Amino acid sequence: MRDLFVAVRASAATIAVCLVSLSGCGPLVELPGSGPAPRLFRIDPMTAINTQTVLGQDRPIVIVHEPEMPAALAIDRIAVIPQANEVQYLSDARWVDKPPRIIQSFLAESLNNLGLVTAIGAEAEAVSAEYHLFTIFDDFNITASANEAPPSVEISARIHLVEAQSSRLVASEQLSARSPLNTVDPHEAMNGFRESLGQIANSINDLIADTTVQQE
Repeated sequence: MRDLFVAVRASAATIAVCLVSLSGCGPLVELPGSGPAPRLFRIDPMTAINTQTVLGQDRPIVIVHEPEMPAALAIDRIAVIPQANEVQYLSDARWVDKPPRIIQSFLAESLNNLGLVTAIGAEAEAVSAEYHLFTIFDDFNITASANEAPPSVEISARIHLVEAQSSRLVASEQLSARSPLNTVDPHEAMNGFRESLGQIANSINDLIADTTVQQE
């Protein structure tokens, strides 16, 4: 019995030594959340965009609704498309918020800087708007393939402008923008996203301005 007690105590001591030895070598398995935190990225709104049409003093009020987009692009991961029907994500970088909300804020602030009066969220309930802006983004990603063209930011969207009073669709357009990249680097990609999304905002502004003139 005493021999058994000694054997058990020796085994426990051996296990303790092994645990102490392993603790100095770092984890054998990388647990979820134990690695470095991913870098978070946002897209600052455009402050000046070259527009074809300049709005006058009577600026329409536009409610910018949160865009729709495929589920694979609507999460906080930055999507990379290496080939058709495949979606990957940057491993060490994420959006600061989900893309639909990032795009909504970008469009509202950028269009407001261009001369429109925009509203989103709760503030939209307190204004009497002329138009509702609905958007569907089919592409909002980096396209990168080792066997084809250099990487680029690709954005495409379907734009629908609805007159608030009559709920009538008064304008719609399919828009797309592309910004070439030298490498698939998050910082360079953010410049590409801002440039491409700025082109989309520019075209939306022109669409609203042209529609406003036609409605007068």
